[in-house]
Amino acid sequence: TGMWSQISGPTNAVFTNNSLFNSTVANLLGGSYVFRWTITNAAGCSTFSDVTIQINRRPVAVNDIYSTSLNTDVTLPILENDTDPDGTTTIDPGSIVIKTNPANGTALIDPVSGNVIYRPNNGFTGSDSFTYTIKDYTGLESNIAIVTIGISIKPIGSNDAAFTSTNANVVIPIKANDADGANSNIVLGTSPSNGNVVINPDGTVTYTPNTGFSGRDSFTYRLRKSSGNESDPITVTISVKPIGVIDLGNTLAGTPLDVSVKDNDLSAVNTAVIPNASPLNGTLVFSTSGVVQYTPNPGFSGKDTFTYRLRTTDGIESDAITVTINVRPIGTTDNVSTPINLAIPISVKDNDASKTGTSVVIVTT
Repeated sequence: TGMWSQISGPTNAVFTNNSLFNSTVANLLGGSYVFRWTITNAAGCSTFSDVTIQINRRPVAVNDIYSTSLNTDVTLPILENDTDPDGTTTIDPGSIVIKTNPANGTALIDPVSGNVIYRPNNGFTGSDSFTYTIKDYTGLESNIAIVTIGISIKPIGSNDAAFTSTNANVVIPIKANDADGANSNIVLGTSPSNGNVVINPDGTVTYTPNTGFSGRDSFTYRLRKSSGNESDPITVTISVKPIGVIDLGNTLAGTPLDVSVKDNDLSAVNTAVIPNASPLNGTLVFSTSGVVQYTPNPGFSGKDTFTYRLRTTDGIESDAITVTINVRPIGTTDNVSTPINLAIPISVKDNDASKTGTSVVIVTT
């Protein structure tokens, strides 16, 4: 009697009848199989013979769809979706054969990468196609696959500029000035460095600056047509104006006062304090740290004001910010004498530091 058995192989083979020499075997995948035919006589003596079968299945080429712009070459990675049942590494990138050439362009094969460089004919727009096959390293050829390329005019966009202020978002209609904006979708490119961008359903975008940021920020986007064709990158520049908060200080006549004007400003980071309008009754000294020293004029008391602006490193300035200084008057004790029941005039302001621009108020009698 005789019997087939499997010695090795990637799967368990199925015999229709393993006791027949001319048996059929199934369930074979790609790879090497060894089967053994063993014969045993009535006395129990046996002998065997091994058979090696190499299974190789043909690779599968899959149709591709690509797009490019007018007069623009495009590299097509046509092998990316192609497979070999025996393993993707068995596809030979140098085995691509163009079966039918494109009617409106040329297709050049790179035998190292397996990519195809397609060049449309000058001025052609529309759809073009070619077919190809591939082989595995044993030379087994695949089915024929179709590559379709849509050639259209690249959408055109225009750069945008927008304006906002610290901690305030802004909605930007970026497609409003784009020649092909109406029939294109927005694809974000590079992100802003100091904020974030969200695409809105109506085709606008919302830019939100990072908390406390002021200055210039930017991001890019592309316009994409339904064909997949995209524009060159389009830049959106946002100028974020710094915001300051009014300040109030108090000092005495003749006494300088340091005012840290940036401490309460929303845009205190990465901004410089620059003079705007000087006080009428004092002088100012600006430091690089954002502290302004106010010195009242000799003899002055009352309310004085000055303004400053915040300026970013790229030159964007805030509106004028007002600082109000209350300068309290200073008086000097007076000593006089007079005979009993004799009234005398007393010039109480003559020795006061703040006699100019002040009036005398009797507090106690």
